[in-house]
Amino acid sequence: MKKDPKVREVFVTLEEYVEREKAEALEEAERKITEEKMRADKADIQIITSIRMIMSSREKSADSAMDELGIDVEMRDYYKAML
Repeated sequence: MKKDPKVREVFVTLEEYVEREKAEALEEAERKITEEKMRADKADIQIITSIRMIMSSREKSADSAMDELGIDVEMRDYYKAML
């Protein structure tokens, strides 16, 4: 079948189409991951800013500020490292 030029042309075209679709899907997945990371980074910055504001304006510890913000215990070391 591959020896027939018409069949070969269709086969190559289909193969190229599949590869192009894979590449586009990978690019879309990478774009979504990048966007999600950017949103997460922005949220982290907002949380850190809030913690710092509470700490400085109310003279509270980082843990007290995180209590006020309702931050989970599991996340506290993560945010403390950013302070």
